[in-house]
Amino acid sequence: MGTDATAAASAAAVVDTTALKAKVRVEESKSGGGKRATTIRGLSRDAAKSVLKELKAALSVGGRVNARGDVEVQGAHAEICLIRLQKAGYSDVRLAGGAGAVKAPA
Repeated sequence: MGTDATAAASAAAVVDTTALKAKVRVEESKSGGGKRATTIRGLSRDAAKSVLKELKAALSVGGRVNARGDVEVQGAHAEICLIRLQKAGYSDVRLAGGAGAVKAPA
């Protein structure tokens, strides 16, 4: 019985490497009222929920996972989100938005 519990715990601890190779895009946007938001696209719903929880705590901001599975964080935090996703192991994380996009940190 102890071996089954150990096997289950180690299986839960294994990180899904295909999820870490997903194309993740981070974009800042501005609404008509002048409020800024940061959107993260390309994560699975489970990954989006855990990333949102971490970002909300780290940045002391509000946010949500929308119906499409995108993470929406209040405020202009694209650079911080990009760095945190890279540190979490996501290999293909880029800023989106064309010419108006925030530059990626070196």
